[in-house]
Amino acid sequence: MDTMTRVREHYEVAKTLVPEDRIVGVFLYGSQNYNMDGPNSDVDTKCLVVPSFEEIAFNKKAVTYEYHFDNGEHMKIVDIREFLKLLKKQNPNDLEILFTKYCVRNNTYGGIWYYLWSHREEVAHYRPHSAVDTIRHMANREMYQMEKRGFNTKSLALIFRLSKMAHDYLLCKFYEDALVSDEADFLKRVKYGEFVSPDDEKTGMRLMYDSIEETNRLVDRYLSKTEDKIDEKVGVLIDKVAKDFIATSVGYEIREWESRR
Repeated sequence: MDTMTRVREHYEVAKTLVPEDRIVGVFLYGSQNYNMDGPNSDVDTKCLVVPSFEEIAFNKKAVTYEYHFDNGEHMKIVDIREFLKLLKKQNPNDLEILFTKYCVRNNTYGGIWYYLWSHREEVAHYRPHSAVDTIRHMANREMYQMEKRGFNTKSLALIFRLSKMAHDYLLCKFYEDALVSDEADFLKRVKYGEFVSPDDEKTGMRLMYDSIEETNRLVDRYLSKTEDKIDEKVGVLIDKVAKDFIATSVGYEIREWESRR
């Protein structure tokens, strides 16, 4: 079954969990977005939802939880308010949602989403220090995990990909080009044990440490020589989008309520 078919099925399931008029869309995250997927790769998604009028009126906490499919796939239900806050933190796991081609969107919010999407590069460069430092920390976290559980080629490929992403980001490439590496074919070979044998722990760990060391050196140099800047215009844009999503959803609920009076 192809990727888009699975994403559409995730959307259909989402409609059983959340009223459709509150669903912004379902968006894929993971290896397919980096051209690093294989025939058995899971399709995992995030379903962005707008809070209800009641949740806003009573200041209820943003809803975020995970739905598990029988086949092992996952769908994260994420409040749009929380998602937009996370964009400001510049984590690539959140930013990639703006760049994925695998998504099903609700036309009710199509104009608002298009406005955000059309500024995706600016959003991805809202705070470059945070963006590149987060990429580096993700690579280091994967290194710590590998030290605990032992060498595996999937983790090595992830570290290589994040290291290349940090490098490309600092070369001022478009974020989309940094996200989808021009070395994707090589990274897939690493991931599936065609570059380093899964049994060759000594070589694999050495390559991993070399990559981490180079990335840390590169990022530390950048952070020390540049000013930590925030693009205030992008911050205003993100806040405007948040208000537009909520105004659209609440307006719809109020009209529905009035029609039943």
